Amino acid sequence: TINRIDTTNKLRKVLLKGIGFHHAGLIPQHKAVVEELFSQGLLKVLFTTETFSVGINMPAKMVIFNGLRKFDGRNFRLINSREYFQLAGRAGRRGIDDVGYVVVIIDREKNDINDLVRISSGVSEPIHGQFKLSYNTVLNLIANHDEDEIEKILKSNFEYYLRRKKSTQQLRIKISYNHKYRYLQKMLYISTNGELTEKGQFARHIYFQELLISELFLSDLYKKLSDIEILQVIAGIIYEQRKNDHFSFHDIQHKYNELLRKLQSNPFIIKNLNKLSLKRMLALVGTWGEGSDFEVLLSLTMIGEGDIIRLFRRVIDMIGQIRNATRNYDLKERLLRCQKKIDRGLVAVEL
Repeated sequence: TINRIDTTNKLRKVLLKGIGFHHAGLIPQHKAVVEELFSQGLLKVLFTTETFSVGINMPAKMVIFNGLRKFDGRNFRLINSREYFQLAGRAGRRGIDDVGYVVVIIDREKNDINDLVRISSGVSEPIHGQFKLSYNTVLNLIANHDEDEIEKILKSNFEYYLRRKKSTQQLRIKISYNHKYRYLQKMLYISTNGELTEKGQFARHIYFQELLISELFLSDLYKKLSDIEILQVIAGIIYEQRKNDHFSFHDIQHKYNELLRKLQSNPFIIKNLNKLSLKRMLALVGTWGEGSDFEVLLSLTMIGEGDIIRLFRRVIDMIGQIRNATRNYDLKERLLRCQKKIDRGLVAVEL
C-alpha cells in the first residue's frame, strides 16, 4: 500500500537528490525515513515545518526561515520568540560547525524589520496559565478530593495567581467550577449529596467531549447503531475542523439522514453534536471501516496521509478510554470489534 501512495514517489525522487521534506501530514514511515537520513547527514536540504524542531535532536549547519508568519490552525500570525529560537537553535552541529547560521527571509510588504528585531532579541513573552477546567476535571476533583482540598487546588493554579495580581474581582475559575458543578448535577453526573453517580464515574475516565461520549454509551442509543456508525459518530465527535480540510459528500446524504434519525432519540446529542463534522466523517470512516485500501481514502479528502492516520489513531484512543470507563462487558466487546475494523494497515503501524 505504501508504494501506491503518491507522496512515496515524490519523496523517493527528492531523497535521491539529497533533499527531503517533513511535516505533520506525512505518514509515520515517511517521517522515520527522513529523520534517519537527515541524522546521518545524507540530506543536504530539508524543507520542514516547526514540528521537526520539537523533541527531535536534529541540528543543521544553517536554518532558513522563509517568513515570520505561521498558520496556527485558525489565523496567520507572527511567530513568537520561543518559536523562533526553537528553530534557530538547531543551527550549528556540535563537533562539526564552529558557527551556526540563521537566515530570515523578510517580506517588506508584510513585515516590519522591527518585528525581526523583537522576535530575535530574546525578549520573553508573558507567561499565561494553561489550566483548563473541563467537566472531566470537575468530576475528577470530586472523585479524589473533599471540598476544602478542591478549594485549595482551584486557588493554586497559575491562572488564579495572575488574576489575583491584576484584579480583586471574583475569580472566573471558581464561577466556572460552580457552573459546571450545577450542570453536572442537572445531567445526573453528580448526586444531590455531591457524590459521583454511575454516569459521573464513567465520564471522569473520558478526556475529550466527555458528555457527548457518555450520553452516547450510557444509554441504549449505541445499540441502534452499526459498528461503522459507531466509528463514524466517534470520529464526528473528536474531529476538529482546520482550514482547507475538504471531504467528499458523494452518495452519503441518505446514510447521513438515517444516522441523524437514530441519534434524534437523545436531545443532548442531537443538540451538541457538530452535524457538519459528522457528515465529513461518513465517507472517510465508512470506506476504511468497510475494508478499502488506504489510497482510496486520499480521493475522499484533501487532508494529508499522516493527518488521516492521526484521526483514526484518535478514534482508537477514544475507544480505549470508553472500554476503560465502562463495566459493561458487552460494550467492551462491541468496541473491540469496532476497533479492529480501523486498526489495520498503515493505521496500525506505530514507530
